Amino acid sequence: MKKAFTTSDILLQQLEDQRRANLEAIGRKQQEELRRDIEKQMQIIVPFSEKERTAHAVTERLKRSAADFFFWDATYFPPEMYDEYFPPGWFHREIVRIMDLADKKAHVLHGPRDSAKTGTAKKKFLYNFLHGLRHYQLIGSETLAPAQTSIVDMLQLLESNERLKHDYKLQWNEASSENLFAKSVSNPAGTYIGALSEERSSRGKQRAFFLRPDLIYLTDFENNTSSMTKEAVEKRITRVNEMRTSLSAKGTLLWEGNNFSVDCAMNRLFQEEERSILSSEFVMHRFRAWDARRRKEMRSIWVERFPAKSEAEMRSMVKPMDDHDWNGNFQGYPTEKSGDIFPDVHYQEWHSLPNDLRAVIFTDPNCALKEKGDTTAITCLAWSSMMQKYYITSARCKSYSSSDTLITDFLTLRSAENIREVAVIAQAFDGNVSQESTWTNSLLNYSKLHDMPLPFIAFKKYKVDDLATIAEQEWKAGKFLFPPGFRKTVEGKEYTDQVFKFKLKKAAKKDDAPDSLISALELMQEFHINVIGGRKPIFTSVSKKTFTRAL
Repeated sequence: MKKAFTTSDILLQQLEDQRRANLEAIGRKQQEELRRDIEKQMQIIVPFSEKERTAHAVTERLKRSAADFFFWDATYFPPEMYDEYFPPGWFHREIVRIMDLADKKAHVLHGPRDSAKTGTAKKKFLYNFLHGLRHYQLIGSETLAPAQTSIVDMLQLLESNERLKHDYKLQWNEASSENLFAKSVSNPAGTYIGALSEERSSRGKQRAFFLRPDLIYLTDFENNTSSMTKEAVEKRITRVNEMRTSLSAKGTLLWEGNNFSVDCAMNRLFQEEERSILSSEFVMHRFRAWDARRRKEMRSIWVERFPAKSEAEMRSMVKPMDDHDWNGNFQGYPTEKSGDIFPDVHYQEWHSLPNDLRAVIFTDPNCALKEKGDTTAITCLAWSSMMQKYYITSARCKSYSSSDTLITDFLTLRSAENIREVAVIAQAFDGNVSQESTWTNSLLNYSKLHDMPLPFIAFKKYKVDDLATIAEQEWKAGKFLFPPGFRKTVEGKEYTDQVFKFKLKKAAKKDDAPDSLISALELMQEFHINVIGGRKPIFTSVSKKTFTRAL
């Protein structure tokens, strides 16, 4: 038989000590955010008046609260408790709607900073606990400390909010920094609450022998201090999926946060959605701070607080640090901060092609299972002696799962250049490590399978880091021109994002596009197609072998 007890001053002190220990275990920025959140929650709430404390008033209040979350919110967290109060808007109603679903899917939500998304979700989490809308809820974060702190704060809030204490008359059966279980007049069966993190598996988290979680809420699951390596991001996504599969049949998972980086796990999922390869068990929600495509009264994410009439006015209200901050943390479409080698200020597009172009094509081929691995970039780089400019006449940047598809795209790109009468002088694959033998076999098999001869494709073993200086000089001289509208395409954005952030291999791993561009430039120099820095090409005797290769 479970022992029922009410929380005592001793227990509260123990939980307060645990909360402080958790705060010390996390970063300073997270500490500040948590403290602000805690201070708001712990502000004194004026108790109900004598008239409001009658049995009839309580009954009516609980009845209306059970039917309307926002009535409950306004009643037990009245406007007077906030330094600045703004009524909830359509965005907050959408968060509540998602948290009421019973589809056993993972809902991933980007919401702008300072839009009360976390506060709304936490109050809905508490609301479910008090009304028995869920039987077993889990709250999670990247590390366990913030999740534990949220549970401690929830307990202290329930013990300090005189309005909640008066109406719900909670009876605690379990109370710690990792688990809560309580019954109330609106939830006589009681609800369990637990904490989890990226490092703590949701497997085996059943309560009452067989009870699976029916709501998992993730907040602060990744941030600027999180690892953004490919392995770390994949692990994070795998963990979310594991949590989803741990849900009960009518459960749901909500992961809310900011899509702040092109390399973060949330953005990886948005990219998979755009490429139509995202699992149907994941549902993406991207709520921009300002979206002109929404109805007039919904263009601002929270018009009650930010009554902006334009994007510029919205930016002036939310005060992002720069374009990078605005694009990611507020709009949910993160962009790369330019590196020092290929800064984005020198990005230009051509409007027409001169008729003296001579081109090379280069790629570092690789394939990945289900097209979810690293990208492969194919670059056709052409030089115009008349204009003294480099023209990227066409380029690809995507993940391939089939060598056949990759080779087809490579040859199709080459054929397209021939159609518009751009002379392709040479084409090459990267030949480092075991690339040459692997892809030689792939090319031979492709030729036999499709019964067609292939052009000569060289294999080059370039050390990109050693060659980047010349490419950097030419880039900063404004000599590279991309196709019209290239940056606005999915592959074009991926290609240029990688180019802009390039910081040599020691500092960045995702460098397929800049590798391809730098290598194409080196291949061009080998054939003396361009003149770098004003020097003339040196004379080279032409043997039968090199002449054949040039053809």
